Amino acid sequence: HDVGDGGITVGFGIFVTENDNDRIQKLEELGIIWYDTNQWVDFETLLQAYNMFSNYYSDIVDQLITRTNAHLTQQQYDALYFLAYNRPALFKPGGTIENLILSNANREEWEEAILAEYKLLKGWDVNKNGWTNRIKDALELYFYGDYIRNY
Repeated sequence: HDVGDGGITVGFGIFVTENDNDRIQKLEELGIIWYDTNQWVDFETLLQAYNMFSNYYSDIVDQLITRTNAHLTQQQYDALYFLAYNRPALFKPGGTIENLILSNANREEWEEAILAEYKLLKGWDVNKNGWTNRIKDALELYFYGDYIRNY
């Protein structure tokens, strides 16, 4: 799926760009052609790929924690992992999530800022309800420790 970040999301949220040689090689070993957004891949293969790359998202969160010196609860860490899984671009240095943490923003400010980023994507008109619900669920977890799917 082309998410409009200059790369492709493969399977269960594995973000790949043409410069990710390691990631591309591992996907190709599983028979996945990363740039083919029409390729059909079975569930088991996609699960294998996700398990290979799950540390990618925790690394994104860990780097953010290091840059911001944030002290997070487990629920906050998990919420950031979910946000990174859904849109890694939010976590770039000096990006949306870093600015929200550093400014000690409230829940409404988080939602507004993250949705503003998503609204710039080509797929917004089609995916806005699903993306909005994911964001709201992650923010419920981050701010209230709520693991229940609310949206």
